[in-house]
Amino acid sequence: MKKTIEIVVLILLAVFGWHIYVAESANTQYWDINPFTDVATLKMPQSGVGAGIGTLIAVPMAEQKFGVYARQNVDLYAWVVPYRVNVVEGPPSPPETAPSTSPAARPAQPREQGWHVVSIESRIVESNQIYNQYSWKLVVRNDSNEPATFYGRVEFQDADGFKLDDDLVNADRSIRVAPGSDGVFTGSADLVLTKKVARTIAKISKTE
Repeated sequence: MKKTIEIVVLILLAVFGWHIYVAESANTQYWDINPFTDVATLKMPQSGVGAGIGTLIAVPMAEQKFGVYARQNVDLYAWVVPYRVNVVEGPPSPPETAPSTSPAARPAQPREQGWHVVSIESRIVESNQIYNQYSWKLVVRNDSNEPATFYGRVEFQDADGFKLDDDLVNADRSIRVAPGSDGVFTGSADLVLTKKVARTIAKISKTE
């Protein structure tokens, strides 16, 4: 009986030890995972120009990704205590929008508003069996004579113009663009492989 208990304890320790390794391996620049509670908290990197908030994806999608990750790594502990995601709320949707696709396809914008989108670009920088990570770069020109703050979101759309996902731009309003200068904003978003991105647009508003 004592021998059986010892074997069970060793198995449980091995299962939990493996779980800690798997959870720590899943920690990234965007997610901080507590291996005891399996709660994944979204980090909000703010360093550098246009760091934004990294990636914001829907909670069900994120938890599905972690579930697949646990099954792929035979993480038995996570099957009993599934990964859960801490929700980080973003600011309300901006009231004004200025869509843009690329430098070549960008529609003309009136300069009377005091600013315009110079370019919006995106590309896949990481890919695995679950998702593609899209990195984006947005350039906004301040045509006015006063410093300005630009904010909003970058939206990923399919071929029919439907939104697949988005990422916030200058969420904390910490980046101000000098008069007659370009503001450069960057960020990234994770999209599951079933979502095919056809275009990226910027929906931007301005505050003085």
